[in-house]
Amino acid sequence: MPPPPSTPGTVRIGGVPEHFNLPFALAAEAGLPSARGSPEVEWVSVPGGSGAMMKGLLAGDYDAALLLTEAAVAAALSPPHAIRIAGGWVDTPLTWGIYVHPDSPHALPTAAATAAGKDAAPRPPALPLDQSPRPLTWGISRPQSGSHTLALLHTRGHPHPPAFATCGNMDGLLAGIADRTVDVFLWERATTAPAVEAVRVALAGTVVPGWPAFCVAVCANAPEDVVGAVQAAVATAAVAAGSMLAAAGGDAAGTVGGGGGGGGPPASRVAAEYGPRAAEAVCAGTISWRGQGSGDGVATVSVAAVSRAVDALVVGGVLPEGTEGGRGAAARVVVDGLVSLVD
Repeated sequence: MPPPPSTPGTVRIGGVPEHFNLPFALAAEAGLPSARGSPEVEWVSVPGGSGAMMKGLLAGDYDAALLLTEAAVAAALSPPHAIRIAGGWVDTPLTWGIYVHPDSPHALPTAAATAAGKDAAPRPPALPLDQSPRPLTWGISRPQSGSHTLALLHTRGHPHPPAFATCGNMDGLLAGIADRTVDVFLWERATTAPAVEAVRVALAGTVVPGWPAFCVAVCANAPEDVVGAVQAAVATAAVAAGSMLAAAGGDAAGTVGGGGGGGGPPASRVAAEYGPRAAEAVCAGTISWRGQGSGDGVATVSVAAVSRAVDALVVGGVLPEGTEGGRGAAARVVVDGLVSLVD
């Protein structure tokens, strides 16, 4: 049975349950939609990542999804071309960690030492993943997800083609590492930090793509009024993001991981809901939301960012050889007439 339509004056938006999307809750709690005359948001938490979000978006489970930029670009440029980008959300690139079993030869020395105990004999340097003597099985949330796309990019040129195991979400990935059905996976670092600290996984490296982390995606056939309502709702959340950064930055000392206090949402809330590493990232101001504090510029897309993503997706084999970036590609991935392209 298809989901019921959004109630009047609301839009449904799907996203991962991570600190990047906390501004939507903060906007609602502060009454910003009413104050700004923007739609209320029915938030849909999607722990499965971009692959799951695209599936739900196309099924009509929500009006928009906050997808990884590379996943949205790949979907928009690949048949059946059913996804379009309606604007930006998180402008800073995502820092991905590469995770392995704590006793893996690919674990970085510090992580391996933590797993073995401080009195253990020193271990040799980590074996680079591209020097593995056998094919590695990469855990992914779902096909076309960010964990899948980035794994394809990262393993391009490795001597052994990667195998993939679909694990659904973080719990599934951690279970795969524990029972050795998964050798390695990619996930956002702050979100995975608790599993590292619990010695359930170890870091084997990092990957930082050259484009914004998250964008606002809609179905290619979404009505113009729905797209406009989504853009207005995202702009309101961006205002809340600016307030969150101001409060966390001014209240950073002594509040990460507990304490709280100060005006606005304290850093302790981010720590309590998403972990201390996420709170540290917010307090340090290392995350930038599109239009944070003002809501301006949400309905814009960078031609250069799309081009960098296209080039990487071609190199990784996600898009076919000969796919070109530039303004032409950017025009094909955005909602025509409702998104401005910027150089």
